[in-house]
Amino acid sequence: MITIEFNGKLEEIAEATTLLEFLTGKNLTNPHLILELNGEILTKDALSSDDSPELENGDRLNAFSLVGGG
Repeated sequence: MITIEFNGKLEEIAEATTLLEFLTGKNLTNPHLILELNGEILTKDALSSDDSPELENGDRLNAFSLVGGG
């Protein structure tokens, strides 16, 4: 098991978990989701099965979406 920080909360996950696997497990599949990993905004390619990075111990992941309104 490794520990990551997801949206400000510590979570233990299995080793060798990819970003895509983690987000799928959380039911976070919104195509407009903005992802930040260790201070860097990720491109949509990071969610493809071939390019999804493996999460590592101590990673900081934030997921959010922009909402329009008046």
